[in-house]
Amino acid sequence: YQGRKDRQWKINGQRFEAEEIEKSILEIPEISLASVLSIFLNQRKEIICFYSVHKGNRITENQIREFLKQRIQSFAIPDRFYQIE
Repeated sequence: YQGRKDRQWKINGQRFEAEEIEKSILEIPEISLASVLSIFLNQRKEIICFYSVHKGNRITENQIREFLKQRIQSFAIPDRFYQIE
């Protein structure tokens, strides 16, 4: 079994599109790129976000979380954030 071909996930019994999360993250002016993936870690599904900021900008994980709380349901907010260059 290879899983779904699309990027729709079931999170806490609710279906959610990865693109919806990425689109919301990209609404943050400081962020230039964002990608999310779902993995099983410690026997639970976690959403991981990799993001890049525009040159000369900074943003904290807490700032990203606060922004997302206003736009998407809490179960869809990534569990971990990793800034990439």
